[in-house]
Amino acid sequence: MMRRSIIAILPLMSLAHPVFAQGEAAKVQYDVRDGYNLAFVDADVRRVADAILGSMLGVDYSVDPDVTGNITLRTTKPVAKESLVSMLEQALQSVDAVIVRQGGSYRIVSRKQARSHAPIASPMGTGGVAAGGYASEIVTLRYASANEMSKLLGQFLGEEVVSGGNDALNQIVITGAGSERQAARDIIARFDVDVLAN
Repeated sequence: MMRRSIIAILPLMSLAHPVFAQGEAAKVQYDVRDGYNLAFVDADVRRVADAILGSMLGVDYSVDPDVTGNITLRTTKPVAKESLVSMLEQALQSVDAVIVRQGGSYRIVSRKQARSHAPIASPMGTGGVAAGGYASEIVTLRYASANEMSKLLGQFLGEEVVSGGNDALNQIVITGAGSERQAARDIIARFDVDVLAN
């Protein structure tokens, strides 16, 4: 198959990794044979969404009228189709927007609005957590207290990552984009341990 390329505004520049306007780079899978080259530099967010969600992925999507501005998203080598949503999600941080998945469709909304529209993803450990997209997850802790874990996550990732909890059931609700929830799960896995073991 032939490699696909999307070029917008400026030619592709030589970079070691995908570049995002802000935030950590998403975990990217490369696919030299069937992947996509991206070169959006200071491009209108609607144009980028149309190219990635509409043309490349062929999914139903909408962009909320409140989401405006330009974003940068470029790669040095073709990326796999599976990485496109998470990369777009990272680039949207620069305009304070996120992707909310609703069934098979995607909505790009402001981060503030997303908190009231975030779907509930499967609990950690069941294998059903949605990849990418702004969502909430209920996490049941085994050893650490919900209150202490909430404080810890707030210190590392910001207060908004924990959107609720239940001390009686030792559960917390983590909310955010896919990469933010993954970062929260990584911290939970590291600190929700039996300190008396070994």
